[in-house]
Amino acid sequence: MSNGQDRPDAARVAARIVEAGKYRIDEKKYIRAGGTKCPFCGSDEIEGSSVEVDSSSAWQEVGCNNCDSEWNDIYKLDDIEVTQEGNDPVDPAEKGYPMAEGK
Repeated sequence: MSNGQDRPDAARVAARIVEAGKYRIDEKKYIRAGGTKCPFCGSDEIEGSSVEVDSSSAWQEVGCNNCDSEWNDIYKLDDIEVTQEGNDPVDPAEKGYPMAEGK
């Protein structure tokens, strides 16, 4: 029987979680559900801390009050909403941004 040494680290960690016993997680299901239920036990008794942001990523520590599991939700930028357009006359093309149609 293999001791897992030939598996990539992520696969070895996932295998340990399953072999260690209690839970098998489905990350895609958790994400599709909008992160509303614990990915370990399915409880909706989860709480998150404030969202932390650095220059290229954002994440939030989340924990389950039912099974005491903890994880990080990781966020990625997929859209923007303009709330106010500034009056800086700099041409966006000079900064490497394409000009929107009709401007």
